[in-house]
Amino acid sequence: MAQAAVVGLDRIAALGRAAAESRRRSAADAGALDDVFRQTLARGGAPVSEAVRQELDVLLAPAGRAGAAQPAAPPPAESPAPSGSVQSLMRERAALELRVTTEKTRADELDRRLASELTERKQAEQVLSVQRSTLTEMQGERSKLLDDIGRLESQLRVQINEHEQLQVTYDKLKNARQSVNTQATQQADLINQLRDENEKLRAQVEAALRERDTKVEAAEVETVAAEGRTAEAAFKELWAKFHTELPEVFVETHTPTHQTFEEIGDALVELIRAFAVMEAHIHGMLRDLRQVGERTDKLNTVFINLSKMPKLVETLRDYLVTNARRGNFVNLLRAVQVWSRAFGSGCYKTLVVAPNLMREEMNPKSWAVPKAFTQSEDAALGKYYRDTAQKELPDKIGTLFKKKASDMVYEDYDQLFKRQK
Repeated sequence: MAQAAVVGLDRIAALGRAAAESRRRSAADAGALDDVFRQTLARGGAPVSEAVRQELDVLLAPAGRAGAAQPAAPPPAESPAPSGSVQSLMRERAALELRVTTEKTRADELDRRLASELTERKQAEQVLSVQRSTLTEMQGERSKLLDDIGRLESQLRVQINEHEQLQVTYDKLKNARQSVNTQATQQADLINQLRDENEKLRAQVEAALRERDTKVEAAEVETVAAEGRTAEAAFKELWAKFHTELPEVFVETHTPTHQTFEEIGDALVELIRAFAVMEAHIHGMLRDLRQVGERTDKLNTVFINLSKMPKLVETLRDYLVTNARRGNFVNLLRAVQVWSRAFGSGCYKTLVVAPNLMREEMNPKSWAVPKAFTQSEDAALGKYYRDTAQKELPDKIGTLFKKKASDMVYEDYDQLFKRQK
């Protein structure tokens, strides 16, 4: 069954007014209008307040009684009542329409606000997505910056330590300079004193030299006579001593003469020159093979020590003239001989192990080859060899050979020098 149509307040008000007027005028169809009005009101339509219903019941009550007994016109005082009820209904209708309009306006405003907020929300989500990606990038940058900060802090600590060490060294040098200045002043005073004494001694020495020259002339005459008698005996004694030390050269059957010792002197000069050249060569080899960047490099330590020591010729000169530094001369002579042998044997051992060293360095498994998803392993190795390995490997292998030769040379020197003792 279809639902009854909703009756508007304007129709209810019109029916009520018609029923009230017909009853007031005693019309023939007054009862029919009352029934229609009651049915319409009972069927329901727009919402009606309780106060309006009570007023309508008061208006319709006389019409019912008049239909049952004798018809009588309603009192004149009650005729304005239906008109007031209709006016209150119309006011309610107007109020409801105003309320509907207000609610509709409010709903439209809410729709506009909702659409605006949805648009703002979408924009905010887009901005939030961009900010999230930016935040991710910034976190990556932050990690890099933290790593850089850590590296810079470690470098700063190293520099601070070096600065402190340099400051301590500077303070020591400063104190040493002050002491040197004091000593220099004392030495200047002492030099002045010695200069005066030197003048006095020079006069005394000149007098002593004149006296010595006189005595030397007399002694030379005596020496020439004695040498003719003792030279042959001295040559034999020296030759016997040389035979004891080196019988392969100084044979026992030979009778030494003055010419023999002249030849011995010539041979000694040539040997000294040869050893001097060997000594210079050893210094050059030590300078070339040393690892300056390593503080514990043994060849660098040996090179520094040998550079500070007197050379072989100087040591031999002091030994022959003053009979001093005999031990230094012997040790230096042994060192030159041992170093000459050690350089040859050490470099030879390095050449023997060179293939293994090169094999290890040229093994692709030891290379730090960057891998990529779009390249095969062989392609990555070829690219790394073309771009990096062929440029870096020669220098790296050369440095490795140099360090290996340095170690081998020092090892052979240490063993050979111990055998000499």
